[in-house]
Amino acid sequence: MFYLRGSLREEKLNEQNLVVKLLIKRPFMLKNGCYPLFLQGFQMLSKTRVVQLLVMIVVFMALVTWRTLNADPSEKQPATAEKISAAVENSAQNTAEVLRCDYFTPCEFVSEHGSFWLSVDNPPIQAEEWINFNLKSANPDWQVTDAKIVGKDMFMGRIPVTFNPLKKGLFSAKTLVGSCITEMIWQLEINIEMNGVKQVLLFDFAVKGIG
Repeated sequence: MFYLRGSLREEKLNEQNLVVKLLIKRPFMLKNGCYPLFLQGFQMLSKTRVVQLLVMIVVFMALVTWRTLNADPSEKQPATAEKISAAVENSAQNTAEVLRCDYFTPCEFVSEHGSFWLSVDNPPIQAEEWINFNLKSANPDWQVTDAKIVGKDMFMGRIPVTFNPLKKGLFSAKTLVGSCITEMIWQLEINIEMNGVKQVLLFDFAVKGIG
């Protein structure tokens, strides 16, 4: 009687090992006939546990398939030519707004402290040539604390700019920028202080490329 029960138990274990081997382990068998370490534990799994794992895998795959088929079409659609054209047009409009000053006439920056005008002695601004900036305001009670030029199209480092007072409400600076093959857009950032309150003035300017 005990021998019969032992035989049945052994046949059952062999059947379970065969299911594990055929359904799970065989796809992962290495060339030398061995299995990866993470699969060796499957020998200890019962048939019920193996079936549960297979059901979980099937459910997971079904959920992934359902999510793919029911995804928002707008998430899967690539950018169309119309969208790209509109983006380019908007970018061009924004650039036109940024480059509203050619410095043939003073460029005005309106702040909470009033208007500031930046002018250039010999426009247009050229690469590798001295640039003489003049910053003025109708309000005389302000000072330039720091200034720098940075590239907006690409990182070109930081160019320190020193503004010196000429008289009340008027500062000047002399600097230059490097040349690029294509047109480069630069930004002059001027930090001022008026009555203990700090303010940042931003002026953009374009420099033609040498190409």
